[in-house]
Amino acid sequence: MTQNIYTIILAGGSGQRMGGDLPKQFLPLGERPVIIETISRFSSLREVTGVLVVIPEQYRSLTKKILASHSEPKVLDLVTGGASRRESAWNALTARNFSPDDIILVHDAARPFVTAVSIRACIEGASYSGAAGLYLPASDTITEIHDEQVTAIPDRSSLYYTQTPQAFRYNVLERGHRAARAHPEKPWTDDVSLVLALGEPVQAVPGDPQNIKVTTPFDYELAQWLIERDPNG
Repeated sequence: MTQNIYTIILAGGSGQRMGGDLPKQFLPLGERPVIIETISRFSSLREVTGVLVVIPEQYRSLTKKILASHSEPKVLDLVTGGASRRESAWNALTARNFSPDDIILVHDAARPFVTAVSIRACIEGASYSGAAGLYLPASDTITEIHDEQVTAIPDRSSLYYTQTPQAFRYNVLERGHRAARAHPEKPWTDDVSLVLALGEPVQAVPGDPQNIKVTTPFDYELAQWLIERDPNG
């Protein structure tokens, strides 16, 4: 059976921390919108079979207009996002008939600087162990605070910042999502957490400091600087 590689781009957020009327994924970044810059990082790779983009329903027509203005033939579907990140990813997982051994990459639309090296490392990790994600060692002291009181300062030697993409064999990720749907009250923050809950192994792949997530106005200013410095990634 042929193994295909698909990317799910999660662009369903409202971008409230950014401010303004337009979600961050639709803001301009150099000569292209953020969402196109992100999509192209995956669609330009020969290994990637297709891309599914999860969007807020109210921005479907805008997304179609943006896609029509840029050549992205690997975009297969625009999927309506859910009320949470988990629900949005589930909507994409059930939008097509994937094969059990297909590799599914899940990536934040607001991370437009992911490199081909990182993407391919995640694909390799998922092909080998069933699941993989990008992680950066925590460079700052991490502090736990409850009710405005410092309660603990964990040893940061084993703490890492999580990046995307995360990559999975479809049968592993689908089982993780099905199990999580039975416990919607839990704060599932990413897809790796669903797979870990199954007891499945997840390979840690070294992240990239440049793979920033555009969340705040400062992030957006930094992204503008990065794209001007190296427009071709």
